[in-house]
Amino acid sequence: MSTPDSSPYSQRTEKYLLSIIISIGGAFIVGAIAAGFFPSYINWGLHQLGFLPTFWTACIIALMVLFCVSSIQVRILGIIDVVSVKWVKYPQSIRQSIFIAFLIIAGSIFWFSREALPLFGDGSWLIRQTPLIKDVSRMRFDFTNEPFFGFIAWNLYKLLHSSDISSSSELAFQLLSIGSGVGVIVFLSILAKDLFAAAVDRWLFQFFVFFSGGCQLFFGNIENYAFAYLVLIVFIVYGVRYLRGKNTLMVASGIFGVLFPSSFGTIVFLPALAWLYFKEIRRGRIRHAIISLIMTVGLSGSLLSLSGYTWEAFIGVMGFSPFHRLSFTSIQNGWQGYTILSWKHFLELGNFFLVISPFALIFLLLIVRLGFRRIALKNETWMFLLLLALGGSLMLLVFSPALGMSRDWITLVIYPTGVIIASAYGVLHFLEPALLRRRILLLAAGITFASSTSWIVLNSSADTALARFKVLPNETTWGVKTQASAYEELAILYRKHMDATNAIANYRKYLEVDSTNGRIWSGLANIYLLIGDEDRQMACSEEAINHGVSYVDVYNELGLLYASRNRFEDAIAVTRKGLVQDPQSAVAYHNLGTFILQRDSNAYKEAVPYYARAVDLNPSYSKACYEAGMCWYHLKDFDACIFYLQRYLQLAPNTQRAAAVEALLRSLQKRG
Repeated sequence: MSTPDSSPYSQRTEKYLLSIIISIGGAFIVGAIAAGFFPSYINWGLHQLGFLPTFWTACIIALMVLFCVSSIQVRILGIIDVVSVKWVKYPQSIRQSIFIAFLIIAGSIFWFSREALPLFGDGSWLIRQTPLIKDVSRMRFDFTNEPFFGFIAWNLYKLLHSSDISSSSELAFQLLSIGSGVGVIVFLSILAKDLFAAAVDRWLFQFFVFFSGGCQLFFGNIENYAFAYLVLIVFIVYGVRYLRGKNTLMVASGIFGVLFPSSFGTIVFLPALAWLYFKEIRRGRIRHAIISLIMTVGLSGSLLSLSGYTWEAFIGVMGFSPFHRLSFTSIQNGWQGYTILSWKHFLELGNFFLVISPFALIFLLLIVRLGFRRIALKNETWMFLLLLALGGSLMLLVFSPALGMSRDWITLVIYPTGVIIASAYGVLHFLEPALLRRRILLLAAGITFASSTSWIVLNSSADTALARFKVLPNETTWGVKTQASAYEELAILYRKHMDATNAIANYRKYLEVDSTNGRIWSGLANIYLLIGDEDRQMACSEEAINHGVSYVDVYNELGLLYASRNRFEDAIAVTRKGLVQDPQSAVAYHNLGTFILQRDSNAYKEAVPYYARAVDLNPSYSKACYEAGMCWYHLKDFDACIFYLQRYLQLAPNTQRAAAVEALLRSLQKRG
């Protein structure tokens, strides 16, 4: 490589390179403005300005334009240089204190700018599902591909819940998201220090990498990937440090042993790990390589076991399911909207990179064009980063997000990390002179920062996030099941906010796509229950049961509806069906006893076992205690009657019927 004061390129070539990057930046700005005027599912990677308030739109555009102005670029670089010089003059204790304060401020920004709606990815589902996990054996079903993260999130939720800090699992995911973001800042600073001698280059590198679209993971994102992103960054840090002789292979390999159970998809980064093992073997440390491999496999296995995985279960999920794998020839299932070589796929990938890092691929191509053969194999770090980029790019090419890339792009966010880091490293190491490469990276980092900021602002508001989400469903790039899933999430959101009209409308849209889903019919029945439309509630509940819904509440509610219309045989029959779905439902047993008595007011002998079973299943079920006691009273078993009525008074001493129960008990005890 040339010295910092020299350049392998002519001044004409330097101006040409800078002009190309400025033109690309200008095209991005124009594209964002145009997409803002006409936001749609086609331009989802650029259309965020179309949903922001005018003030924010103007600020974002102005910020992007400023980073394209040459004089401002030079001025910013000068300021960074001055600050860097002053920074190193401070005592280490002062620098550490400032850095800690910066991390606290960053964490606060993450919290106060956190996502308002968990609509993107599996956020809403995770919030609902995590509290239902009873033990780690469920982890491989609910966090199939991220079991170790699921284990951490679940235990954090239990801790917060038991401490009366939060009864919702949402806070657990938000804290892990924010904590991961703070950790990424720490380890990116270590990586920058290892990669670059000049302080200006370190700042630019961190600016470019951190403010890629992946930083949206750290603003309270309710998903499974922020922790894996952090561990991947840590792996890269210690992979680089190993290659530079600052730590052993065992450290880097061990971190990969944590990364894999945190997200199974990170297996695509194995070529980068293999490169480290190759270098270890070339250095004559075969024994150490074998020990490191055994330790890594053992660590991954231990974490998987801790997270509820058995060997058989692990083997069962390790095949790359057609559910997520794109085909060259045909669409594999209702969650996919295109094939690998389809123009739709490349359109979606283009939008994805516009969100994540619009300049990263361009920079890599630029490095290749300007002398890949001259630099590639001579630099161990560069090869390590390229292998990371290669593995991640392969995953991006073949992976199909089930919920549609425009909605579920966060699923893929960790995979272009190698591309982003390698592109920044390549620009700062292989382009000369120093001012040229720094201006190029500053322009790209500045525009990326402004773009990511616009996404963060958009998602921090429930209104703007919802407005954008409603633009995304389409028949062009989404499979039919993907479309239906979006309608369900909207329906659940509207139901939560007691907007019955929109909730019903979105459930109906789902049913236009798939009318055989019992869960959706039950959700629609619940809306009609909330607004008191019993006829439609009954019709939807019947459809739900006909299509195999497993929620016992649907059977219980329909039984009550039948009973209210004196259809006692139907009420009994449907409640028995509900008990098949959930034999532990105390409510169903109680209702069954009640329906039997409503059908025949003297059928105490037939009804009492159901009330007794309800009490067995739920000893605090006061209503069932009362009904059981009264059945035994009519059956002349006064000891059993006293037992249940006394329990009733213990559970409900202040109810209206408590005085009458006390009087009855006194009379029974006098008889005894």
